[in-house]
Amino acid sequence: MDVSADAILNQEDIDSLLRSGAALANGPIIRYNGERVTEGESIRVSAYDFTDPVYLDERMLARLTERADSFIKSLAARLSVFLKLDARIKLGEIRTTPYQLVVETFTSPTFISIFRLDPLPGVGLLNFPPRMAMAIVDRMLGGQGVAPTEGRLLTEIERVLIEDIVDLILEEWVRPWSSLATLEPCRIGSETVGVFLQTSPPKDVMLGISIEVTILDCVEVLQLALPYSLFEPVLYKMEASARRFAEEAVVGLHHTFNKELCSQLDIPLVAEWKAFSLSVGDLLRLRPGDVLELPQDILTKTRILFSGEPRFQGEVGVDNGRVAVRLSKIIEKP
Repeated sequence: MDVSADAILNQEDIDSLLRSGAALANGPIIRYNGERVTEGESIRVSAYDFTDPVYLDERMLARLTERADSFIKSLAARLSVFLKLDARIKLGEIRTTPYQLVVETFTSPTFISIFRLDPLPGVGLLNFPPRMAMAIVDRMLGGQGVAPTEGRLLTEIERVLIEDIVDLILEEWVRPWSSLATLEPCRIGSETVGVFLQTSPPKDVMLGISIEVTILDCVEVLQLALPYSLFEPVLYKMEASARRFAEEAVVGLHHTFNKELCSQLDIPLVAEWKAFSLSVGDLLRLRPGDVLELPQDILTKTRILFSGEPRFQGEVGVDNGRVAVRLSKIIEKP
């Protein structure tokens, strides 16, 4: 192949390309709306973890939190009755996390219950810290429910006893969802080390819910993890149900609205002037016969209040021998 001498880059051309590349690294910054960040303008750069996807928008998260709060309240009451001891339970964080990161947060040794929610596919996890498990077992065997200083592996008898508590937790978890789906919790096994678990692919998204439990002086966090793909159909039903309820409520309002009823409702209406201010001393010195000077344009700045809220500005005048106010503009709420 014949290559001309002009096509060959010399050292000066290479240096020029390197300088242009360096300039591009510090080149212009364009915002999401296409606007260029001006030179000298302060910007804040924050890191984003692309391995931690967020699948829950604010509206869905709020509705999920509402049902989780119902689960927490019923669980606290039932666990307190079961143990005959005050069990304080608080809802922690709700987030979506890859499966590998979830199991890596399970400290060892621990007690991980593996379960299903029939008929949904997939397997869920409930991480039970050993100190909390041992405190509950102590209470179930007639003790005071005091937790040891450090956790250890549970014995066979302790695992059997704590499985009753796991069943109780899962029964309360499915209760708030009964209007959307009939779910049957079923335990299928347990594990003591999270890193050995392979119930889902490492990158599968999990719906994680933290549950803080306090029994006497023992405070531990239980972690409930469900494959997002497992619980996604229920979440969509929840969203569809909420939208349908909102639409029916709006339709119902239109059907029950009675225009004739408006003529029977009295709303206090006040026309006022914001004239001036004076000191308390001047106010105390006022006597009958004193004259207060008002601004010349005060008639055009009359405020109209409905139920104490300023809604319009107008001008005072006389219409057919009666005092009237002509509305001139709407007073926008701050």
